[in-house]
Amino acid sequence: AAIGNSFSADITGPVGAINNTQRYWGNVVAETNTRINNVSGNVTNTTAAICNSGTVTGRSAANLYINNNQACNIDPTATTNAVISNVGGAVNLTTAAISNSFSVTTLPTTTLTLNNRQINAAQNIATDNLSLSNIAGDIAVTTAAIGNSLNVTGVTVQ
Repeated sequence: AAIGNSFSADITGPVGAINNTQRYWGNVVAETNTRINNVSGNVTNTTAAICNSGTVTGRSAANLYINNNQACNIDPTATTNAVISNVGGAVNLTTAAISNSFSVTTLPTTTLTLNNRQINAAQNIATDNLSLSNIAGDIAVTTAAIGNSLNVTGVTVQ
């Protein structure tokens, strides 16, 4: 994985405000080149290029006030080049290029005030070049190019 900025807060008590600002102006590139043959078990690979990532987990706060600002300006690029053969189990491949991602998880009784601003001025490029043969189990391939992502769970939103 190639990550420009990553922020995480695990809140277990009272908190005033969380102000997160992430700006990434660099080049974030992740590339996997692999040749796999004769595996009796499962094969899993993840190739990820992420400009900005933030996570807040509130385990006890009654009130959370969050300001999130993320900006990505240069193209996140993720590429998986793989030749995989003769696998006795499953194959699971993920290739992801993400500009801005932010998630908040709280208790159902938490009151959340969230200001979220995500700016994506980049192209997100995710590419797979795959050759798969003689796979006994399931094959799952996920290729994703995501500009902005926000996920909020378990909360009362105001």
